[in-house]
Amino acid sequence: MTGSTPRGNAWEVKFSNKSGVELRGSAFVVCTAQSHTRVADTPLTVPANQQSVSSFLRCPGAQVPTGGGWEATGTDVVGLRFTRSTQSYHAVVFNTSNTDQSFNAVALCSTVAHEPRLSAQIMVQPGDEGVATAHCDPGQVASGGGSFPSGQAFIGASRALPDGTGWQITAENTTATAQRVTAEAICTSS
Repeated sequence: MTGSTPRGNAWEVKFSNKSGVELRGSAFVVCTAQSHTRVADTPLTVPANQQSVSSFLRCPGAQVPTGGGWEATGTDVVGLRFTRSTQSYHAVVFNTSNTDQSFNAVALCSTVAHEPRLSAQIMVQPGDEGVATAHCDPGQVASGGGSFPSGQAFIGASRALPDGTGWQITAENTTATAQRVTAEAICTSS
């Protein structure tokens, strides 16, 4: 994924395929009648040659993050980590190109109570993929989610469970060392 961001009442996901074989991707959106505030960061520069950049978006007042995403100027900026932290939404991206790129993070905030739930940590070996799933408490649904890779494991999929009760991520380890990955679900009463 090279972009994942809200667009009005839709969600837009951008993909880039450098594998040489056909791959498939799809987008999905979690919808609610609750009102949300969209908070966007000013564009940040991601230096060339695999330098990561962080963005912390703070929700206004007593609002809490319910999800979010990012968009970038080029297809070489890949999202690594998206997570809720108290009243902030944290995005980390990585630039795999030889030129500087820019990105901006976007958070969706709500006055309705939401709380994070984490999966067990999984270990993803070099060249492998791993799947981590965070589950909401009984009676809750996931309004969003994200991931905590320990290093440069790329998140190839980030989605709600089919029944809406949790969040699942797929991480690909493109490094030479094992990476730890944790999924996060942002949960609210159904």
